[in-house]
Amino acid sequence: MGQTLTRAGLRRRLIERFGVASTDADRLVTRLLDLIGSELGQGRTVKLTGFGTLEVRTRGARKGRNPKTGEPYPVAARKVVVFTPSAHLKRRLDELKDG
Repeated sequence: MGQTLTRAGLRRRLIERFGVASTDADRLVTRLLDLIGSELGQGRTVKLTGFGTLEVRTRGARKGRNPKTGEPYPVAARKVVVFTPSAHLKRRLDELKDG
């Protein structure tokens, strides 16, 4: 597995690649993530062409099992964020795998 790109790493990359000021990069990352979170929080789908789609889905209630005791217990329904990569991103990842 590769390294993880963190919020600070994203900020640093913006500074290095585009020469933006540190405070501007920080604001841009913060506002972008806030906007995506807000849209998802309102139940909207976020589609980023060439990257993928983020959407909120409801995961139904189910029976879980305690791994220690094997005892079953109910798991309540909940909302989850699902990411679906675009065809472009899938192709790029396949190229990395083959290369």
